[in-house]
Amino acid sequence: MSSARRWTGGIVAAIAGITLVMGAAPAQAQEKPGALTARVTDLQPGAADLSSDAGGAGNDGSGNGNSGNGDGSESEAAGKDSTGAGSESAQVGSAKAGLGASDPAPTQTPKKTQPKKKTLYCSYLDGRKGVKAQQVIEVRQTSTSRADVYLCSRKGDRYVRDNTSYTGHLGYNGVTSKKREGDGKTPAGVFWMRGGFGTSKNPGLDHQKWTTVTKDHVWVDGKASKAQGYNTMQRRSKGYRGEALHQTGPYKYAQVIGYNEERTPGKGSAIFLHKHTASGTTAGCVSLSEKSLVKTLKWQKSADVQMVIH
Repeated sequence: MSSARRWTGGIVAAIAGITLVMGAAPAQAQEKPGALTARVTDLQPGAADLSSDAGGAGNDGSGNGNSGNGDGSESEAAGKDSTGAGSESAQVGSAKAGLGASDPAPTQTPKKTQPKKKTLYCSYLDGRKGVKAQQVIEVRQTSTSRADVYLCSRKGDRYVRDNTSYTGHLGYNGVTSKKREGDGKTPAGVFWMRGGFGTSKNPGLDHQKWTTVTKDHVWVDGKASKAQGYNTMQRRSKGYRGEALHQTGPYKYAQVIGYNEERTPGKGSAIFLHKHTASGTTAGCVSLSEKSLVKTLKWQKSADVQMVIH
């Protein structure tokens, strides 16, 4: 065999080997066809060497052409492999996107719900004779001269407490159902709340008459008769005598409790809801701290208000 044939056979074998290697390792087939052609060209001798044997050159030329077709097929396959690699990359990207989409949504911290306030009832008022107002101030004695005070509003057939309670002071001799003038006791029972007065202007008792008192104002008490104005507000300048109402301490704000509205002499007079005194007791009234008193006055939404003392 001539050296040209041997050389050409070596080229074919080399190309076949490259084809097998590329077929076995698709990842390496991504080399550009141009680079492969360059390598084959490097293996070829000069054109004069190949033309020295005409017959061999014809057969080998045919084989070489087949090899060229094979090389083209390999390039196409390499392109397909590249496309496949691209598709694989796209699939990986899709898989990553899929993982992101399938991730659970961030857990939201549930909002804290405020516990529902328990409804408190002024049970003592249920079915109580004479209790019929829309709003009732309940004064419940807890010791001789102290009481818990509740603000109660009618809801259907019951009275509901407004979730507050105030500390009240009573007469220094306690509570009685048989009140007498000067006994130092707070009368027990059911009474309508009336107008307000004080040395200061009205703090918010909007549904009752308010009197800003002066040194001329008195509340007729003691041994006065009904004809003499017993248990009413009057003026010194008109000849009346009684308890001075211009007292900046307890009577800064006050409201009349409608006790003894028949004005029966000796049965008791001047029963008010007012600010605490320095002694912590009263002569028969009900007192609250200034803050609690103002809230109670503002709480009254109409003139339909009673006080129950027990």
